[in-house]
Formats: sequence, C-alpha cells, structure tokens
Amino acid sequence: QAVLPVLHLLIGHLVIDPSEPDRQLFGEKLEKYRGKVDLCIDHHGSNKHYAKNWLVRDTAAACCEVIEDICYGFEEVELTKIIADCIYTGVSTDTGCFRYSNTTGHTHAVAGRMFKAGCDFVMINRAMFEVKSFSRIAIEREVLNSLELYFDNRCAVVCITKDMLERTGAEES
Repeated sequence: QAVLPVLHLLIGHLVIDPSEPDRQLFGEKLEKYRGKVDLCIDHHGSNKHYAKNWLVRDTAAACCEVIEDICYGFEEVELTKIIADCIYTGVSTDTGCFRYSNTTGHTHAVAGRMFKAGCDFVMINRAMFEVKSFSRIAIEREVLNSLELYFDNRCAVVCITKDMLERTGAEES
C-alpha cells in the first residue's frame, strides 16, 4: 500500500499483472495510455513486454508473489494487516485458492507470511470463492439448463448466450 504509490511517483505509469495492454487493462482509455506504460510487473510468461520497463517472473503463480518480493526488498516497509490482506487476496485469487498447477512452495510461503501478519484469510476466501450475486446464480442456473451430454456422458456441453446475460443481469466477467 505504501510502496506502490512511491514506485508510481518514481517511474510514472505502473501496470500490474496484465500480460498485454488490451487485456482489460485500460478499457476505453487504452489509446490514451498506449506506449506510455513505464513499468509492467507481471507473472505471465506470455507478457508482450509492451512497457518501457518490465519485471516478469513467469515462475510465480501469482503477481502478488512478485509484489511481496519487491515490498520486502525495502527494509522500511512494515508488513501490516492491510498489506497482508491485499497480498493474500492477490495470491489466493491468482491461484484459484491454491488449486492451480503452477502453485509452488514459494506461493505457500508468501501466504504463510501473510497468515503470520494477521491477514483475514477466512473472510477473503469466502468473499472471493463462496459468495455469489443473485445474477451469478441466475446465469449459472440458465447455463446448467442448457447442459447436453455426449459420448456416453463423458462430454458435457453448456451454452451461454447474450440473451441469457441480459435476462439475468449478469455480466460477461
């Protein structure tokens, strides 16, 4: 929380986690910032190196692993509960709550340091992975109603349409 604004002041336009500029990065402001990103911090091996400078660690399962390493390269940064909550949230969401195959011992070590600093992992995991909006539940119901099975039930196909999105009020995300 304290380090990233300082980095922004030092280097200008800072972007974290998107491997390419049009990956929901700037939305409508894409043209305004095209070619103006001074630093991109990322963990995607597919990063397009579109920024003037980049720090890409493709061995990290989560971008917040890289952020944590940067923060604690500065001796004066105190690991507060707020910072721990933020870093844990990033690590947990980027790894699908530690289910994805690129999760490593380092990923768990970062999470462990956040636990030790008092992050509210129960609340974070509940909010990120268990709580669903009504529109999300409604679209899931519609999608499941479209389920068709093939190859002796070894293949399931579901469909989501724009009409379903409009009817339920769900967004593509």
